Amino acid sequence: MNLSHLKQFLAVVEFGSFSEAALEQNLSQAAISYAVAELEKELGARLFDRGRFGARVTEIGNKVALHARAILKSEDAIFQEVCKNKADIVATLRIASFRSAAGRLLPKVLLALRESYPNISVQLIEVEVLDAQDRTKEQLLVQHIADIAFLENNVFDNRLLVWNLVNDPFMAVLPNDDCREIMPWEDLQNENFIFSECIFCSEHLNTQLASLSINVEPSFRVKASSTILRMVSQGLGMAVMAKLAIDELPENVKVVAMDSLLERKISIAIAPENLKIPAIRVFLSLLKDAYPNSEIPSLNIKQA
Repeated sequence: MNLSHLKQFLAVVEFGSFSEAALEQNLSQAAISYAVAELEKELGARLFDRGRFGARVTEIGNKVALHARAILKSEDAIFQEVCKNKADIVATLRIASFRSAAGRLLPKVLLALRESYPNISVQLIEVEVLDAQDRTKEQLLVQHIADIAFLENNVFDNRLLVWNLVNDPFMAVLPNDDCREIMPWEDLQNENFIFSECIFCSEHLNTQLASLSINVEPSFRVKASSTILRMVSQGLGMAVMAKLAIDELPENVKVVAMDSLLERKISIAIAPENLKIPAIRVFLSLLKDAYPNSEIPSLNIKQA
């Protein structure tokens, strides 16, 4: 089986178009069509339904894609092993992450990666809940589309290795002239409350309020954290947000602790077979260095 044919087949799967796949692979559309046709001939199966609106992968095509990604990942791991023995690793890591983790947890690890392993590049896949094809970050790992994923909340998935990375506390976001240094949850009943509609934040907040038997009628329901901060800045109310979701504060806004702790757990996850891949071990090791209290095991990069 020709590995280049598998790569070109997967490009069509991802882009849903022979012409877009050709641009991505820097090949002619005829070359992409030939590769897919040869693969279909070899397998004796139709991998795409072709039409005016592009190429729609068939059911068997989706199953072939899953195995093709695993084959190409093994090919990449072979080259990494050889490079590792030459004191260098050449690889691309595909990291699926939600916005606040990508913006607040990743940068110092990426800087350390660039300084120590300049030939390991990173492709960031930004996914809040579902990607454009309605896949969760867990599905991206299982389908070998992502190598590593940052996940919110407790994740119990026996298909994955999952370690807690950090606990992210919820904080009250108040105008600077508010004299409170700790925010009682029960005070929310008397506030113009701006409720965070971010799906994971809202689940935590609803559960906490229900457990405390607190009934709050929000003045506003808002998804974007930047919008919430601007609204607090303009005197429209106060909010409760996960700390890592709070970007640069406006000058007239402050953050204080709640009177009882509420946290969301942020985890790192990989498929079990990925633990042997050198570039992934490097990334996990650097992540452990950056967050030593995490559950990530200490790894010997040279042993797999």
